[in-house]
Amino acid sequence: MQEAQQANWIELPPWQSVYHQQGPDGKYNTKWLDQSGHCEAVYDKKGNLVTDHLNGGTYNYGSPNTEPLAHFYYDILPYYLWGNGPILVNPNTILVNSK
Repeated sequence: MQEAQQANWIELPPWQSVYHQQGPDGKYNTKWLDQSGHCEAVYDKKGNLVTDHLNGGTYNYGSPNTEPLAHFYYDILPYYLWGNGPILVNPNTILVNSK
């Protein structure tokens, strides 16, 4: 997490981190964005970088801060359809965790 802080990355609020807080170990993950909004980093509650396919950070084709519609169509929708990798995404879990 220190790397993100030193590089002036922005910590997103919990409601913008729910896609990276799945499973029993993901509840307290925090998501950080670089200044462009295109690069993400996710850290666990101990400050370790999360790199697994379920919760790890991704590249954003549309910045969630400045291009929310592009972010939805090019980043969130494909995630719902195909996930981040070999792990299938359960949208019901995401919706429950976001409340």
